[in-house]
Amino acid sequence: MSRHHRAEATGHGDGFPATVVAADMQVEWARTAMNTAGHAVALAAQDLPLHEAWLRLEEMPPRFRAGTWRVLGRAEVAPRHGEVDLEPADTDKWIVVNGAGREAEARWRVEIEGARLLWWARRLVHRSPYVQNTRDEVEQLLALPAATLTAATARTATRAFVDEHWAAMNRVAHALTRDGRLSARQVHALTRPDAPEPT
Repeated sequence: MSRHHRAEATGHGDGFPATVVAADMQVEWARTAMNTAGHAVALAAQDLPLHEAWLRLEEMPPRFRAGTWRVLGRAEVAPRHGEVDLEPADTDKWIVVNGAGREAEARWRVEIEGARLLWWARRLVHRSPYVQNTRDEVEQLLALPAATLTAATARTATRAFVDEHWAAMNRVAHALTRDGRLSARQVHALTRPDAPEPT
């Protein structure tokens, strides 16, 4: 997931921002953290592969207006954008993983940004061109013979999963917003029911 904004930023280490000056970019950083946390918690809580979760700022290519940045976020299942084999028995779990980011972001919009209705927030996120890849992946997974979910039951299952793990997603999103990168071990620790709430 990525979004484009003009912002001034200073970086350190692997390109993660020490400070983000523009207020709208701070919002996008936090919003993308929640989307990424949704995916990461869905991987961790369902015992699926997880390598790390990260956010970063990236300057857009020269064809865009100078000084335009985007926020990138990803829950990696293997090092260096590698892939893992999908076990047929886990097909429904992967469908939930792909939808959990969008659902978590929609709820974040309601709680933090003040979107009036959850269905409208879901529509805003669902129509975003930046989540087209996850929509495509869900359609491909639903078409697999091992899938027992339909498009409708997948939405229900994903929403129920986010309901159950909302506190963990908030913890992971908070840590991502602060640190920019979390290892699989850190995500798993924050997903535990006894994990401390962020301060």
